[in-house]
Amino acid sequence: MNRCDCLTALCGSILGILAFSFACTALSSRNWEIETHVDYFRSSSKYNQLHLSRIMSIFSLIFTFIGILASSYMIIKHFSKYWNLVAPGAYLLASFTLLLAMCEASRLIHHNGWPSHIYGTAFCLLLLATQVMVALSGKLIFSYK
Repeated sequence: MNRCDCLTALCGSILGILAFSFACTALSSRNWEIETHVDYFRSSSKYNQLHLSRIMSIFSLIFTFIGILASSYMIIKHFSKYWNLVAPGAYLLASFTLLLAMCEASRLIHHNGWPSHIYGTAFCLLLLATQVMVALSGKLIFSYK
């Protein structure tokens, strides 16, 4: 890997860290607790959907963390041919689970300021990190000797 490839991997790592921090901020928001204390959710099965959204958000954080580790490792050491797809694959899984979490919760919550805009920012950052790391991985795979 040359210097430009290392900078691209660093950019993917930084985008992943930013997305991780935005998603952590949204997940630790007090609005989750406000929503779970509303009787509407306790008296129906939709209460479980809010917890399902939270669980999917946690899985998104796990996949984002794996993507951050893989893209950071790409800065230090060159992966073998197809292992370069670990970082963009993890970021893509993180963005899909985050999208599912946003869809699940946003159709239930339309008040109390649920932090969907913070999740939207994290989703955009994850998609950008995925694109950056896919470009780097594609270059590394096709230039592999």
